[in-house]
Amino acid sequence: HTHNVRQIVDNLQKEGVEVRVVKRGAYDEDTVRWADAIVSAGGDGTMLLVASKVFDKNKPVIGVNTDPERSEGHLCLPVHYTQSFSEALHKLRKGDFRWQWRQRIRMHLEGTGINPTPVDLHEQQLSLEQHNKAHRSTTESQRSTTHDGYTPHLLPVRGLNEIFIGESLSSRMKYKSFKPHLTLSLHRASYYEISIDDGPWEKQKSSGLSICTGTGSKAWSYNINKLVDQAVEDVLRIGMNKIKTPVLCSVVLDAFKPD
Repeated sequence: HTHNVRQIVDNLQKEGVEVRVVKRGAYDEDTVRWADAIVSAGGDGTMLLVASKVFDKNKPVIGVNTDPERSEGHLCLPVHYTQSFSEALHKLRKGDFRWQWRQRIRMHLEGTGINPTPVDLHEQQLSLEQHNKAHRSTTESQRSTTHDGYTPHLLPVRGLNEIFIGESLSSRMKYKSFKPHLTLSLHRASYYEISIDDGPWEKQKSSGLSICTGTGSKAWSYNINKLVDQAVEDVLRIGMNKIKTPVLCSVVLDAFKPD
């Protein structure tokens, strides 16, 4: 990874391009405003983080998979350019490429107790009590200011893959069992009301709500909704016992498997 990043920087500087190398923790709005174009050096996760803070559609984001042995890099340039970034840069300068436009999700929040400052969960390692204390402190601070809780607040990030709405620490609710030495972590469900296109409100209870884009349709959302082969096989086995045709199970299962 480090070698490939160095190669990217060297090739850009040889072409007279001013380069600023920024790590995840220092990547902010000021960096985005400074740059004319942004090169994401990493995998898909890095690409998603980089794209989330770019609001200008005229500012290109170029993904380079700097560690192809450990990352798929579906959102990045073909793996060939990892070792030959100079070739990719040459094509970019000649205009020998096609733009790929991707839709993203904007999100407005309204209400009380909203933290307008994004928190990068990759950098957070808070205990449950620390998290609750920080949340209470933020909520009390906002209540003491003159803030209209019903004014929609646009979040300063964009979702390239998906937006997830749910409990921030859903799996870290402590429960003490009848045995004094045993403490369990239980799942805390999300309770909410949902309305789509100004339709009627409906109460829901679930693990959360995931809203995905076309880019994210083959990522987390795909794995949430897909039917595994074993589930289909179980259903067909039940049907096979009724109609006594063993060949049907294997034929339908083969047809069901996605390409």
